[in-house]
Amino acid sequence: MNQHLKAALACLALGSVAATACKSLGTPADQSQADILWSAMTDYDTWGNFDGHEGIMKGKSPHGPYVRTFVNSVGMQDQANPGYGTIIVKENFSRDDASTLKGITVMERIEGYDDENNDWFWARYTPTGEQTHNGMVPFCSDCHFDAGNDDFVFLND
Repeated sequence: MNQHLKAALACLALGSVAATACKSLGTPADQSQADILWSAMTDYDTWGNFDGHEGIMKGKSPHGPYVRTFVNSVGMQDQANPGYGTIIVKENFSRDDASTLKGITVMERIEGYDDENNDWFWARYTPTGEQTHNGMVPFCSDCHFDAGNDDFVFLND
């Protein structure tokens, strides 16, 4: 397990009380982009789902044991190759049950943002929208680098 993923798992294990100590906020431009992204997600629970990923499902670390994922209309156009403008939202639920929302992780594909990581912008929010991570988050890209098809998306593999 790489160093960035170990650090992320340690932060997640601490729970929401210590979440602010584990923040990984990017540049001021990244923080602004994360604000714009949060605003664009106001109705994400009405968006589509990747085939075979409807409703609350078993999850994996670091997202949590239960997750629910949504994808915007741009991503739904070609699930095998999510284009620029795709937004993928993953609700992360408590380890005890699937009813307590602990955080929201998001990928947004922005042309020219980060060539090394397929132009994905990463963000994580508390359920109330406070940013805890944004921008070029190493433990996000390090993990998603292993997704099939070199697209950094596991849900279409």
